[in-house]
Amino acid sequence: MVAGELLGYVTDWHGRTVFEARAPKDGLLMLRLSSPPVHEGETLAVVASTKARRE
Repeated sequence: MVAGELLGYVTDWHGRTVFEARAPKDGLLMLRLSSPPVHEGETLAVVASTKARRE
């Protein structure tokens, strides 16, 4: 995946989208929460970086 790619979204009880989760960086999607309910501040996805960091 690339930075900014849509990972998923959160809807209210009426099906209206209230939040779109997007990839914060290029990498591999390691985990995605896909069952309701979710609460503000919870981890929705984990993205592992695929680029080496330079020190």
